[in-house]
Amino acid sequence: PVADAKQQAGHASIRCFGGFEVRNREGSLVRFPTRKTEELFAFFLCYPGQDLNKWRLADLLWPDMGEDRASHNLHNTMYRLKKLLKEQEIGMDMQKTNEGYMLEPSDQAYDVLEYERYDFSLAEGLRDAAQAEHVCSLYKGPLLERKHYLWKASLEEGFCKQYTSLVRSLMRDDLA
Repeated sequence: PVADAKQQAGHASIRCFGGFEVRNREGSLVRFPTRKTEELFAFFLCYPGQDLNKWRLADLLWPDMGEDRASHNLHNTMYRLKKLLKEQEIGMDMQKTNEGYMLEPSDQAYDVLEYERYDFSLAEGLRDAAQAEHVCSLYKGPLLERKHYLWKASLEEGFCKQYTSLVRSLMRDDLA
């Protein structure tokens, strides 16, 4: 019966632009056990497939805490996150690496991942207009809008610049 439920249900969905929303395969909103678990997942979503150093993560989430305590908190938060991803069948896995952790998005696509995989450097004549328009449609507002994560400002600025420049070039193509 579990296999049947999996086949009938769709994919989990994740939105990072214009807010932060994670829904499981059934379409239900995923509730995070703690704010730090949510922030840790959001950070990994912004750096998919990258080996993130555990001390950097600990310092990011608990900057005013001693090393041992921060490391302990990271370990517990990572445990909660892995458990949540598995229970909610998000279709992603957290890998332990030598110096930290890495998010393995597997076959799960989401807005930031698609956005980061798009080649913004393509010359206008070589660009696939439909694909460029799809990438523009992913950007539904600021990264992790209404989430006050200190680390997201420079990322958001970069995404916003890419979006603005892509929209401008699409408009130029339309007017040409």
